[in-house]
Amino acid sequence: MNESPDLFIDKDCLVCASFGNKVLDNSQKINIRYTDELSPNLEALDSIILRTNSDTYIGMDALVKVVGSWEGFYKLIYITKIFPKYLNRFIYRIIALNRYKFSKLFSK
Repeated sequence: MNESPDLFIDKDCLVCASFGNKVLDNSQKINIRYTDELSPNLEALDSIILRTNSDTYIGMDALVKVVGSWEGFYKLIYITKIFPKYLNRFIYRIIALNRYKFSKLFSK
């Protein structure tokens, strides 16, 4: 049985909701779910999480996996692979920690 992957996002974040809508537009086989449905240890990670049948991707790894599956210029996301993982994760973390501030920009 091959089930569709689940992408868990923060339902209270406009940046996350906007990304979730983009995922729905570009990835018909990915289900959008919310982080409050996760186990407490995964929810505490405070990141987007992609769960497939065989793996779980967190933060930047999930972002690259999802966006990289899209057509066209979205494939450029793979350029992040030339940078060290710690740098990609650091940049993702800064954005994730400030996502509510960025959300205020979306609401204006």
